[in-house]
Amino acid sequence: MDSDAPRILSLAMVSPRDLLESILADLIDERCERGLPPSIVTLDVSDKHLMQANPVMVRSVFTILLANALESSAQPYGAHEFPAVREVVVTSVGYPDAIEIEVADSGPSAIAENYFLKPAGPLALADVHGLESRVWQLVVQLGGTLTAINCPEGGTAFTLRLPHRLRQRMAA
Repeated sequence: MDSDAPRILSLAMVSPRDLLESILADLIDERCERGLPPSIVTLDVSDKHLMQANPVMVRSVFTILLANALESSAQPYGAHEFPAVREVVVTSVGYPDAIEIEVADSGPSAIAENYFLKPAGPLALADVHGLESRVWQLVVQLGGTLTAINCPEGGTAFTLRLPHRLRQRMAA
């Protein structure tokens, strides 16, 4: 099969909460096996928030964002070897046309300026806070946007906004 041929994206109803719980369990186990310090993770994502998307792509984006946040939350900064509170907070907000998932960490604020990526934006941005350019490409393929901001109290917040796919009606 030609690797340059367009891929057919299979869409399914995806529960962000279920995906995030599964990914977090794997990442936390991996961190424990590596002997890394634990982080507090708060998952405030409604189980009522669903989206129609490619589950493999959404899982990839969530995995990159969560792994990055967990690593960042354990990074030393300032006069302290480790942050006083190593925390990752994941929240969701549902809108009529989209869902937003925010992943915020308590690590050092590591972006020079706020970033915003929309579907028409560039695919190959410089590494932002350790993110691979792959996450940007996936967000574009999902038709979403991604913002990255430094939090006033320290840390970085990434907000992924994915549109709801319009279900087409068929005439009877």
